Amino acid sequence: MSGSARPPVGARARRNALDDALGQLARTMEQLESAVSAFPPDFDSSAFDAAWDSKVPEERNRAMLVRSNMDDLHNLCQALIGLSVRVAQDLGAIPADRKTPAADQLRAQRLYPKTAEQIMQEVVELRNRSQHEYWILAPGDVHAAVNRQRQHLPSFIAAVGAWIEGLTA
Repeated sequence: MSGSARPPVGARARRNALDDALGQLARTMEQLESAVSAFPPDFDSSAFDAAWDSKVPEERNRAMLVRSNMDDLHNLCQALIGLSVRVAQDLGAIPADRKTPAADQLRAQRLYPKTAEQIMQEVVELRNRSQHEYWILAPGDVHAAVNRQRQHLPSFIAAVGAWIEGLTA
């Protein structure tokens, strides 16, 4: 590849960061599944509630591990949205537009379905409600948000990853 055909360093760095984010998303989904498996048979709501409200540190830790992975998954999805749009712009697949939010640009590509957007907003609202005082969160709200993440975010992540791969193929 000649020097003039080589993408700018920033573009390569963004692509590498996107690849890293996709890998971390896969690992975080695995971690989330591992955390919820501590509440058999299938992330039992009453067992999660009991652990959340427990006075036993080990029990609380099981519940907090689920919440932590919920937050990590949300943060990584936010990074995926921004990085994927920037990589697509670098590749010329969509116009370079730094004024329009990345989520709006991804939505214009029909890659940010309403369900994924609602799940992301739900987690933001949970986080805002608690303002770093996680003990005021209701375990049922966390349980429901995690179940929706597990159900809908893998397909969203896969679609964005496939889109980017298709642009570079």
